[in-house]
Amino acid sequence: MTKAVDHFLDEVYKTADRARHSRGGFFESSAYYSLFAKLGETVLSRAEVSTSTVLVALVYLSRVGSRLVIYPEEEDSSLERLLLGALVVADKYTNDADTALGNRHWAGAGPILTAGQIGEFERYFLRLLDWNLDVSEGDLLKHHQRVIKAASLPSPRKLSARRTSICTPRNRRSSVASTISNIPSLVPSSPAPSIGPHSPELPRTPDAQPLRRERKGRFRRFFYLPTKSRRMVEKSE
Repeated sequence: MTKAVDHFLDEVYKTADRARHSRGGFFESSAYYSLFAKLGETVLSRAEVSTSTVLVALVYLSRVGSRLVIYPEEEDSSLERLLLGALVVADKYTNDADTALGNRHWAGAGPILTAGQIGEFERYFLRLLDWNLDVSEGDLLKHHQRVIKAASLPSPRKLSARRTSICTPRNRRSSVASTISNIPSLVPSSPAPSIGPHSPELPRTPDAQPLRRERKGRFRRFFYLPTKSRRMVEKSE
């Protein structure tokens, strides 16, 4: 696991830890974190998560901290909810509708998860964000520097001679892509232990037709909305 991946998973853990309603318990055991880290590494590797998606996910994690409260009975799945919720929402924000991964594909990337659970994690995270999905250049640059520091790699200017990528290129928002084009890879150099060296690439066909949302007239984002919210969006259009 690379240091940059460690940094991302640590941020998920710290966000959950700060929101806990009580101290102690299995949440603080090294075995629990080890299982979570293995799941996180597997998801990042199998889903071929892009650097831009991880950056946006880090922005979102820092944003939900003030609204997040985790009670003892919720601790057993809190890390998974935050990890997958942040990645799914960030992936849909960062990528075009035809290239963002569907919930079935995310479930396939995490062998212990179902598509229904992924959808639940997504809705949970959107509520924490209060649907505030906008990401500024300043937001990205702040986490950009932290990732560079965590990875102990040269500054982006020294990396400009070579383009680094961690997945097959997907259609990204130009403002996001231009900001992160020189950030080092966040995916482990070798697959997670539970994934074989010849594992097939996950398909990219969507699992359902999503709702197309307009944000400030500049670009379209694709998320599943509850019925009430869908009526409000359709009325506004």
